[in-house]
Amino acid sequence: MKGASLISPLGVRIPEELKEKIQAQAKENGRSTNAEIVQILENSFSLRDEGDKKYSKEMSSHQQSLLSMKDEIIETQKETISHMENTINSLNEHINILKDHVEFLKKQYK
Repeated sequence: MKGASLISPLGVRIPEELKEKIQAQAKENGRSTNAEIVQILENSFSLRDEGDKKYSKEMSSHQQSLLSMKDEIIETQKETISHMENTINSLNEHINILKDHVEFLKKQYK
């Protein structure tokens, strides 16, 4: 904790029941009521910081998963497009063969 000259006093009004809980907890932990309040406040900020870090890590992990899924989807779409191009080429070949047959038949029956 900071030196006494660096500590800012703070007047806080709290319900009597809460004050009693803090005093009981302070006694249990072998601290003054003031030291207990300071510890409770420091812990609350520490927990929040840890929660923020955990949330940030989880978000980063989710983001990586989404990027990976995006890459997989793009690869699948590329494969699908390739198969569709092959199908189109095959159909065009069949159309040309059929056109040739039609021309042949036209010549046969003229």
